[in-house]
Amino acid sequence: LLARAEAHSWLNETLALREAALRLGTGVANSSEHQMLALRWQATALVKAGETDLESVAERASLLLRGQATTDRLLSAALQLGVICLYGGAAAQGDALWEVAEVSSPPLDLRSGPVAAMANRWRALRAQHAQDLETSARLHKQAAEQLRASGDARTAAVESGLEGYVLVLLGANDEAALVLETALAECERLGLASGAAVARHNLGLALLGLGRSREALASENEAIAAYALGANRRMECLSRNYASRILLALGRVEEAVAEAERASRMLPCDHPYSWSAHAALADALLVRRGAGDLPHALSYAQAAHRALCSNPARFEEPAFVLGVHIDALEANGLVDEARQAREEARGWVLERASKIRSEHYRRTFLEGALDVARILKCPSGPGAA
Repeated sequence: LLARAEAHSWLNETLALREAALRLGTGVANSSEHQMLALRWQATALVKAGETDLESVAERASLLLRGQATTDRLLSAALQLGVICLYGGAAAQGDALWEVAEVSSPPLDLRSGPVAAMANRWRALRAQHAQDLETSARLHKQAAEQLRASGDARTAAVESGLEGYVLVLLGANDEAALVLETALAECERLGLASGAAVARHNLGLALLGLGRSREALASENEAIAAYALGANRRMECLSRNYASRILLALGRVEEAVAEAERASRMLPCDHPYSWSAHAALADALLVRRGAGDLPHALSYAQAAHRALCSNPARFEEPAFVLGVHIDALEANGLVDEARQAREEARGWVLERASKIRSEHYRRTFLEGALDVARILKCPSGPGAA
């Protein structure tokens, strides 16, 4: 069952993964290692299905880690489960797992390659959420190298794709596209349908940043088709979000609105990707400007912004939500509120830029990251300063 669960995950077969994970949850797993692996696949199935309630799974994993001589295999599975919690918007549960794993002996970085790599993946994701993108990209690259050195080519290919995504957030779109295209080719060679879909999905955003919108849409549509076929609602929602943004760049406004509307209905309303989809819908409505579009856009943008402010650790791309919120305020004539929101967002951007030590990446971030450029642009609209 554990082997089946892993195979279903690699093959992007969410429903079959969930069935295997449910069977594992009936007490079939006997050793601590097997129990931890079972919890990992249960969490993976829940997250792919778009659910966010991971508290029970995370608590059981923490209990398994506490007070016993932890093997590398068990620890690696626990770290992967912590990463899954982050992906599912359950940062608190992920942090709790990390706190237990971090004090294990011997230290994480002195353990086997897979454990050290998963520790670096965790740190990379946490650095990303802490506004330290340069460190995040470096740690993902280091994790990929550790995985390849330990013989895990599959996870290494996916890890390289994660590095490519952070390079997109850094505005280094040329580098990101190259890394993602390489990761995509490797995932396809290894038959990793889930890894290939992630690479295509993030490649769409990189190509959008390069102004290659038609290629971007083709890549994103392939990702949407893969996620829909595999019943991965979480990633299908995010891919439709990206597709809406690409369609706007192509001037296909009605299609962009329709795609964002689909995305906004896919997940529970408290899911961070659902809030991002509502921001994408607001963005499309701001461009369409039909009857009632502007106030509806403001409502969606403000709701997403409130969710971001209440728990920023759950959002992977806060700059997009911040930029849409500013534009919605301006479009509705709320000049003072827009000015204040832009000042706060600019402060956030500059704080993030201050953590980038490389002059090259600092420049790409300030000049090449689409959402950052949106925040830093001069205000527009009646009465804007």
